[in-house]
Amino acid sequence: MVFLLKPDISIAKDIQYPTNQVERPLTLPDGIGEIGLGARYIQGENSSGYIPYPLPIPRYGITDNLEFYPFGLRYRIFASNLSEFVIKGRLTGFGYSTATGTGQSTVTEIFTEFGTEGKYRVNPSFAILYRIEDYYHYRSIAEDDTDIIISLGGLHSFTEKIALEFTGSYLKLWGLNTTEGKLFKTLIYYNISSIFDIIFESSFSDLSKRKEFPYLYEYVVGQSYGIRLNKRF
Repeated sequence: MVFLLKPDISIAKDIQYPTNQVERPLTLPDGIGEIGLGARYIQGENSSGYIPYPLPIPRYGITDNLEFYPFGLRYRIFASNLSEFVIKGRLTGFGYSTATGTGQSTVTEIFTEFGTEGKYRVNPSFAILYRIEDYYHYRSIAEDDTDIIISLGGLHSFTEKIALEFTGSYLKLWGLNTTEGKLFKTLIYYNISSIFDIIFESSFSDLSKRKEFPYLYEYVVGQSYGIRLNKRF
Protein backbone atom coordinates (compact mmCIF):
# COMPACT_ATOMS: atom_id res chain seq x y z
CA MET A 1 0.00 0.00 0.00
CA VAL A 2 1.44 3.32 -1.06
CA PHE A 3 0.49 5.28 2.05
CA LEU A 4 2.62 2.99 4.22
CA LEU A 5 5.75 4.05 2.34
CA LYS A 6 5.12 7.79 2.65
CA PRO A 7 7.34 9.40 5.32
CA ASP A 8 5.60 11.11 8.20
CA ILE A 9 6.65 14.76 7.93
CA SER A 10 4.23 16.00 10.58
CA ILE A 11 6.38 14.94 13.54
CA ALA A 12 8.47 18.12 13.61
CA LYS A 13 6.76 21.09 15.20
CA ASP A 14 6.00 23.93 12.79
CA ILE A 15 7.28 27.12 14.43
CA GLN A 16 6.00 30.39 13.01
CA TYR A 17 8.89 32.71 13.82
CA PRO A 18 10.62 35.21 11.50
CA THR A 19 14.21 34.74 10.40
CA ASN A 20 14.55 38.50 9.87
CA GLN A 21 15.86 39.83 13.20
CA VAL A 22 14.08 43.19 12.76
CA GLU A 23 10.72 41.45 12.41
CA ARG A 24 11.16 39.22 15.48
CA PRO A 25 8.95 40.22 18.44
CA LEU A 26 10.40 41.15 21.83
CA THR A 27 8.56 38.23 23.45
CA LEU A 28 8.43 34.65 22.19
CA PRO A 29 5.09 33.58 20.67
CA ASP A 30 2.66 31.41 22.62
CA GLY A 31 3.95 27.89 23.26
CA ILE A 32 7.43 28.37 21.81
CA GLY A 33 10.46 27.61 23.95
CA GLU A 34 14.09 28.57 23.40
CA ILE A 35 17.38 27.51 24.91
CA GLY A 36 20.58 29.43 24.33
CA LEU A 37 23.96 27.86 25.07
CA GLY A 38 27.36 29.43 24.62
CA ALA A 39 30.37 31.01 26.25
CA ARG A 40 31.84 34.44 26.79
CA TYR A 41 35.51 35.29 27.19
CA ILE A 42 36.27 38.36 29.27
CA GLN A 43 39.39 40.31 30.08
CA GLY A 44 39.50 42.78 32.94
CA GLU A 45 42.06 45.42 33.71
CA ASN A 46 44.08 43.20 36.05
CA SER A 47 43.41 39.76 34.58
CA SER A 48 46.12 37.80 32.82
CA GLY A 49 43.92 36.29 30.14
CA TYR A 50 40.44 35.48 28.96
CA ILE A 51 38.08 33.51 31.20
CA PRO A 52 35.20 31.43 29.76
CA TYR A 53 31.72 31.97 31.22
CA PRO A 54 28.77 29.74 30.28
CA LEU A 55 25.61 31.49 29.08
CA PRO A 56 22.59 29.17 29.44
CA ILE A 57 19.51 31.27 28.62
CA PRO A 58 16.12 29.48 28.62
CA ARG A 59 13.00 31.35 27.45
CA TYR A 60 9.36 30.29 26.99
CA GLY A 61 6.34 32.05 25.50
CA ILE A 62 3.49 31.57 28.00
CA THR A 63 1.30 33.68 25.70
CA ASP A 64 2.13 35.91 22.75
CA ASN A 65 2.68 38.77 25.20
CA LEU A 66 3.99 37.02 28.33
CA GLU A 67 7.37 35.32 28.42
CA PHE A 68 9.38 33.48 31.05
CA TYR A 69 13.10 34.21 31.14
CA PRO A 70 15.55 33.35 33.93
CA PHE A 71 14.26 33.87 36.51
CA GLY A 72 11.30 36.14 35.94
CA LEU A 73 8.75 37.44 33.44
CA ARG A 74 8.64 39.85 30.50
CA TYR A 75 5.24 41.28 29.53
CA ARG A 76 4.55 43.07 26.26
CA ILE A 77 2.03 45.79 27.06
CA PHE A 78 1.92 47.27 23.56
CA ALA A 79 2.52 45.86 20.08
CA SER A 80 1.90 47.06 16.53
CA ASN A 81 3.57 46.54 13.16
CA LEU A 82 5.95 49.40 13.94
CA SER A 83 6.46 49.45 17.70
CA GLU A 84 6.60 47.22 20.79
CA PHE A 85 7.03 47.93 24.47
CA VAL A 86 7.87 45.43 27.24
CA ILE A 87 8.13 45.57 31.02
CA LYS A 88 10.16 42.96 32.89
CA GLY A 89 11.24 41.79 36.32
CA ARG A 90 13.28 38.90 37.63
CA LEU A 91 15.47 37.48 40.37
CA THR A 92 19.03 37.48 39.05
CA GLY A 93 20.69 35.85 42.05
CA PHE A 94 20.80 35.27 45.78
CA GLY A 95 23.27 33.97 48.29
CA TYR A 96 24.36 33.54 51.88
CA SER A 97 27.74 34.13 53.43
CA THR A 98 29.32 34.20 56.89
CA ALA A 99 30.17 37.60 58.36
CA THR A 100 32.77 38.10 61.06
CA GLY A 101 32.94 40.91 63.62
CA THR A 102 29.36 42.08 62.98
CA GLY A 103 27.42 40.14 65.57
CA GLN A 104 25.55 38.38 62.79
CA SER A 105 26.75 35.05 61.46
CA THR A 106 24.82 35.00 58.17
CA VAL A 107 24.62 37.67 55.50
CA THR A 108 21.77 37.45 52.98
CA GLU A 109 22.17 38.92 49.50
CA ILE A 110 19.41 39.24 46.87
CA PHE A 111 19.85 40.51 43.30
CA THR A 112 16.87 41.69 41.23
CA GLU A 113 16.26 43.35 37.88
CA PHE A 114 13.32 45.53 36.79
CA GLY A 115 13.07 47.44 33.57
CA THR A 116 11.50 48.26 30.23
CA GLU A 117 12.42 47.50 26.63
CA GLY A 118 11.23 49.02 23.38
CA LYS A 119 11.60 48.41 19.66
CA TYR A 120 10.61 50.75 16.85
CA ARG A 121 10.80 49.45 13.26
CA VAL A 122 11.79 52.28 10.97
CA ASN A 123 11.53 49.96 7.97
CA PRO A 124 11.77 46.17 7.32
CA SER A 125 15.58 46.27 7.61
CA PHE A 126 16.18 48.71 10.49
CA ALA A 127 14.84 49.15 14.03
CA ILE A 128 15.65 51.40 16.98
CA LEU A 129 16.13 49.64 20.34
CA TYR A 130 15.99 51.18 23.81
CA ARG A 131 16.07 49.92 27.40
CA ILE A 132 15.95 51.24 30.95
CA GLU A 133 17.00 48.77 33.66
CA ASP A 134 17.26 48.97 37.44
CA TYR A 135 19.44 46.36 39.14
CA TYR A 136 19.02 46.20 42.91
CA HIS A 137 21.43 44.39 45.25
CA TYR A 138 20.08 43.86 48.78
CA ARG A 139 22.48 43.11 51.65
CA SER A 140 21.11 42.23 55.06
CA ILE A 141 23.87 43.99 57.05
CA ALA A 142 25.51 46.40 54.59
CA GLU A 143 24.68 49.17 52.20
CA ASP A 144 22.54 48.16 49.23
CA ASP A 145 23.35 48.83 45.56
CA THR A 146 20.97 50.41 43.07
CA ASP A 147 22.32 50.44 39.53
CA ILE A 148 20.57 52.21 36.64
CA ILE A 149 21.41 51.35 33.03
CA ILE A 150 20.03 53.36 30.08
CA SER A 151 20.65 51.92 26.61
CA LEU A 152 19.99 53.08 23.06
CA GLY A 153 20.88 51.22 19.90
CA GLY A 154 20.04 50.11 16.41
CA LEU A 155 19.37 46.84 14.61
CA HIS A 156 20.08 46.46 10.89
CA SER A 157 19.24 43.38 8.82
CA PHE A 158 21.60 43.07 5.87
CA THR A 159 19.74 40.03 4.56
CA GLU A 160 16.83 37.89 5.71
CA LYS A 161 19.20 35.91 7.95
CA ILE A 162 22.11 38.22 8.85
CA ALA A 163 21.79 41.25 11.13
CA LEU A 164 23.93 43.60 13.20
CA GLU A 165 22.90 45.10 16.55
CA PHE A 166 24.87 47.93 18.16
CA THR A 167 24.08 49.48 21.55
CA GLY A 168 25.52 52.18 23.75
CA SER A 169 24.71 52.24 27.47
CA TYR A 170 25.16 54.73 30.28
CA LEU A 171 25.52 53.20 33.76
CA LYS A 172 25.05 54.95 37.09
CA LEU A 173 26.02 52.75 40.01
CA TRP A 174 25.23 53.56 43.65
CA GLY A 175 26.29 51.64 46.73
CA LEU A 176 29.64 50.32 47.88
CA ASN A 177 31.35 51.50 44.70
CA THR A 178 29.46 54.57 43.50
CA THR A 179 30.57 55.36 39.97
CA GLU A 180 29.36 55.80 36.43
CA GLY A 181 30.52 54.59 33.08
CA LYS A 182 29.79 53.60 29.51
CA LEU A 183 29.31 50.32 27.69
CA PHE A 184 29.36 49.63 23.95
CA LYS A 185 28.08 46.32 22.69
CA THR A 186 27.67 44.69 19.27
CA LEU A 187 25.93 41.47 18.24
CA ILE A 188 25.98 39.71 14.88
CA TYR A 189 22.99 37.42 14.23
CA TYR A 190 23.05 34.55 11.79
CA ASN A 191 19.49 33.22 11.86
CA ILE A 192 19.80 29.95 9.99
CA SER A 193 16.09 29.16 10.28
CA SER A 194 13.05 29.85 12.43
CA ILE A 195 14.37 27.34 14.98
CA PHE A 196 18.15 27.84 15.03
CA ASP A 197 20.46 30.91 15.36
CA ILE A 198 24.13 31.67 15.90
CA ILE A 199 25.03 34.93 17.68
CA PHE A 200 28.46 36.53 17.98
CA GLU A 201 28.87 39.32 20.52
CA SER A 202 31.46 41.72 21.87
CA SER A 203 31.41 44.49 24.47
CA PHE A 204 33.75 47.21 25.68
CA SER A 205 33.32 48.95 29.03
CA ASP A 206 35.24 51.47 31.15
CA LEU A 207 34.01 49.94 34.44
CA SER A 208 36.73 47.32 34.82
CA LYS A 209 37.80 48.59 38.27
CA ARG A 210 34.47 47.78 39.92
CA LYS A 211 34.90 44.58 41.94
CA GLU A 212 31.43 43.67 43.19
CA PHE A 213 28.92 43.19 40.41
CA PRO A 214 28.61 39.39 40.08
CA TYR A 215 25.26 39.26 38.27
CA LEU A 216 26.27 41.62 35.45
CA TYR A 217 29.89 40.77 34.78
CA GLU A 218 29.64 41.94 31.15
CA TYR A 219 29.30 45.52 32.41
CA VAL A 220 32.42 45.55 34.55
CA VAL A 221 35.15 44.22 32.29
CA GLY A 222 37.33 46.06 29.87
CA GLN A 223 36.24 43.85 26.99
CA SER A 224 34.46 40.59 26.29
CA TYR A 225 33.70 38.32 23.34
CA GLY A 226 31.18 35.53 23.09
CA ILE A 227 29.20 33.12 20.96
CA ARG A 228 25.74 31.68 21.59
CA LEU A 229 23.63 29.07 19.84
CA ASN A 230 19.84 29.40 20.16
CA LYS A 231 17.45 26.51 19.54
CA ARG A 232 13.65 26.86 19.59
CA PHE A 233 11.15 24.08 20.01
